[in-house]
Amino acid sequence: GKACLKQFMRDPTLFNLFSLSRKFAEETGLMDDDVKDAVEAVEAAGGTASMVMLGKTVFAYKGLEALKEFGMPFTARIDHCGVRVVDR
Repeated sequence: GKACLKQFMRDPTLFNLFSLSRKFAEETGLMDDDVKDAVEAVEAAGGTASMVMLGKTVFAYKGLEALKEFGMPFTARIDHCGVRVVDR
């Protein structure tokens, strides 16, 4: 985790956030096959995704439609007040 954080701090981009998050989830064994399938579906649809560290949950940038086969995805915004659900 510390190594990924150091890498992220050297290049704090959205792409790097997803890339390092996925690397951490896979290398620690937290990402199971179901979550990996959902992440790969988002990537196949042109988005990027990784695993939330608690539970079998995926967060993604783009690829919302691809996640519908895995459950009930929702859209959230992040701003100075934190995460808020936009629609369900």
